[in-house]
Amino acid sequence: MSKTNEINAQLRRDLMDAIRSCSDGSAWFVSQIWKKAVKMPAPRYYVTAKQAYQVLLPMVEGNLTNYRKMSPRRQRLYKSLYDKVMEMADKPQYQGKSLWFMIPFAVGSPAPEFFVSEKWARLIYMEEMRGYRYKPVFKKKLRIES
Repeated sequence: MSKTNEINAQLRRDLMDAIRSCSDGSAWFVSQIWKKAVKMPAPRYYVTAKQAYQVLLPMVEGNLTNYRKMSPRRQRLYKSLYDKVMEMADKPQYQGKSLWFMIPFAVGSPAPEFFVSEKWARLIYMEEMRGYRYKPVFKKKLRIES
């Protein structure tokens, strides 16, 4: 299994745990459960160190062109990760260390949220409850010709 697949599997497990903890009876509607679960703190950032390095290196150098092209959710993820790396760079044990050295520690640290949409959380929940990868089937409307 590749590193990306392992991270996605871990995201699914952690998100399911968050959904289960949110469905304790305090939410009135199921849609509130997705909103609460997605905004809960995550145990880690769900990107590989290599992906984070490729995005954060230009940001550290001051080039924000690729950052500005990302979706708002991805921008929040990498801005949060950037802030964490800059915070780590100020600590004495990381001074003089390269960005490549610090990123795995930052990626493995707790994230403020899951950085996924409510729709995606609902899809993961449905797949996990059914025990297989759920793909919605869209039926074509039959055209009656006269």
